[in-house]
Amino acid sequence: MQAPVHQLALRLVEPIKLLVIIGIAYTLASSGWYFLSEPVPANLGAASPRTTATPSATLPLADIVAAHLFGIADQAPSAPVSFDAPETNLKLTLEGVFRADVPEQSAAIIALQGRPGELFTVGGKVSAGVELAEVHADRVVLRRGGMFETLRFPEQPGLLAGGVDESMLPTGDTYIEEPVYDQPVETQEYLESSQIDSPDPGAQLRDGIASYRERLSNDPQGTLNSLGLSSVNAAGSEGYRLGDLAQSPYLAQTGLQPGDVVLSVNGRPVGNVQQDQLEIDNIMAQGSARLEVQRGDRRFFVTASLK
Repeated sequence: MQAPVHQLALRLVEPIKLLVIIGIAYTLASSGWYFLSEPVPANLGAASPRTTATPSATLPLADIVAAHLFGIADQAPSAPVSFDAPETNLKLTLEGVFRADVPEQSAAIIALQGRPGELFTVGGKVSAGVELAEVHADRVVLRRGGMFETLRFPEQPGLLAGGVDESMLPTGDTYIEEPVYDQPVETQEYLESSQIDSPDPGAQLRDGIASYRERLSNDPQGTLNSLGLSSVNAAGSEGYRLGDLAQSPYLAQTGLQPGDVVLSVNGRPVGNVQQDQLEIDNIMAQGSARLEVQRGDRRFFVTASLK
């Protein structure tokens, strides 16, 4: 992942909450849009005729050893990580995961006890003697002293991305004083009331869904338009394109831009608001959302808790 990609992924937590509330963030996670490179199949053609080796001059043993005919031991690939790696006892909090097409370019937001979360890529040093080994949708695997340990999202209701609160966000400031430009009054009021510094973000999430359910049912397309969104179905991509919504000061710190497209969430493709609104209860019942966002030719996955 390139640096701008890291900066975008690091600040995507709050938009997830807003997008899920209005029923547009239900989508296919890794099963449809997330592909791994497959190995090139071996050539199974006819074997070449065997030839008889002819004797050659004897080479000094030292020259043979120096040639590293069988490779260098230190460059041997690491053993696959076991899926039953024990839970870590380190004082760490997993706040977000970002999976890339190339596993080695995946990243995660991890917070050390009493400190804000930081973004680490696979192979990065999390703390002394601890590095990030693998990134999965619901957990990460750490390597410590040659052993592997699992770090999962904490079970804490009311926090985004398994434990993100106002003190942990990168900007350190979640409240935007400036007015929301180019938005209807009702949208502006809702955005201003959606700050995550409320005493119960989970209840606020449910209230927001209830307030939009009737509007989505009666006028789904009009509701999208009022929020600066539009349906997209072109060139094999279907989802919701961000328009004026991305220009809101409330979302300015996320790095989202007009033209970014929400493709999927939690295993379901999106793009048909009349169908997507029916999944609001399902996504809330699952307790988490895995959102896929496309910018240009790059796609990013973000996991967040909705409890």
